[in-house]
Amino acid sequence: MTQLTNDYNRILKNIWSRAPAGIHNVWPEDAVKAVKALFKREFPQRKWPYEIKFTSGNRYTWVRRSLGKDGRFSGGRTVFINCEKGWEHLVHDWSHWLNFVHGDGRKAHCEEHLMLERDCAEYVISRGWVKSELVPVESTQANVVAKNFNKLQARKVNLLKKQAQYVSSLKRVENGLKKVERSIQQYENKYDNERLTALRIPRVNRKKAVRVHPRDKIVELQKQYPWLRLEVDTWYRDEFNDPVRFFVYHVDEEVEYEGNITNREEDYEETWTAAHREALRLIEKTESQQEG
Repeated sequence: MTQLTNDYNRILKNIWSRAPAGIHNVWPEDAVKAVKALFKREFPQRKWPYEIKFTSGNRYTWVRRSLGKDGRFSGGRTVFINCEKGWEHLVHDWSHWLNFVHGDGRKAHCEEHLMLERDCAEYVISRGWVKSELVPVESTQANVVAKNFNKLQARKVNLLKKQAQYVSSLKRVENGLKKVERSIQQYENKYDNERLTALRIPRVNRKKAVRVHPRDKIVELQKQYPWLRLEVDTWYRDEFNDPVRFFVYHVDEEVEYEGNITNREEDYEETWTAAHREALRLIEKTESQQEG
């Protein structure tokens, strides 16, 4: 046994022997006051950085990282206080943590820690936190039945939510299955078994659709309907850079305008596509009047 160990046992045994008869009787509220006061006493410039929880059994009074609901360690830290092991163990554990927080290369068991634990023990005793009275027993206790019942209710709500999700998903699957079955039936009705099962078939050379310009379409319509007239006026484009004007009209509506046979009283179109559309409209209108 080293001299440091001898000094530790002698000094701490002497201090706790002078304490009131109650070093194994730690009140939770006094334990909270003690760890906070000892931290502030050692680090007066720092704010209290920890959450506080109580533990029991053979566990140490120590600071640990908190475990979140997702099972991962969060960034915060929590000091777990064990009141069951008595003041001597509580002060010993907490003094080791304070010695660790100093972070100046101190060893776990050194002369500085011995002096620190000595001062912590004397401070706790001087503040009157070591009491001979037993810890008050609460007149009530946790209702385990209500706690378990609430858990069951919450579980029921979650299961009902999952059930609604599954029902909705099942409906989507059923609707998708109906669509697929209709498509399969259409394929079976349209194609023979060889076309449905063969992996390769003779190549079909498809002719690309030839786009017919609306101007050519109007020319064909004029051949079919001799009364259909089309006039293209480029004067506004040449003079004012405006769009070309297309006049589509019936031959019976022609009038003389500035020496030309035209129909300037009708609305005009500004594109070949619009002119073709107007020609179709005029043909439909003329045919309906003839039938009437």
